[in-house]
Amino acid sequence: MTASEASSKYRLRLPTRATTTVIARRLAQGLVDLALSSGLVALVLALYLLVPLEAEFASETLFVVFSVLILALALWVHAWYWVARPSRHGRGQTTGMELLEIRVVDAGGGPATVGQLFVRWLLLPVDLLLVGLVLMLRDVRHRRLGDLVAGTAVVRD
Repeated sequence: MTASEASSKYRLRLPTRATTTVIARRLAQGLVDLALSSGLVALVLALYLLVPLEAEFASETLFVVFSVLILALALWVHAWYWVARPSRHGRGQTTGMELLEIRVVDAGGGPATVGQLFVRWLLLPVDLLLVGLVLMLRDVRHRRLGDLVAGTAVVRD
């Protein structure tokens, strides 16, 4: 399926209060997705801990380079889960969103772009500090900070 077919197939009308009233689903989805995405990162970091570090590295510089590469891999895995994977086929869904039948859309109702998903992901740590829940409860379309800045909304699928 091409991107234009996906975008026309999944195009929604403008997200409204009725279609975005999914706070309970979003909280459950967030727990599922945090467990899954953190589990993937934990596997990457476990590999780091399993490597016998003192025997393998002759210099501190090599150790630092290896540590930075492992951290970059962990961030890449997390970004893949929250940005690259949901952007495929114009669906805008993580695994948790698929299970709970919600998805991210552009504020105009079309598919969310990779850039929008990336902005949402960057602001996820801020939203996890209860900022997201407070904003969802106060916003007419129940958007968290990441949604407000990225110009997206989460709707029932």
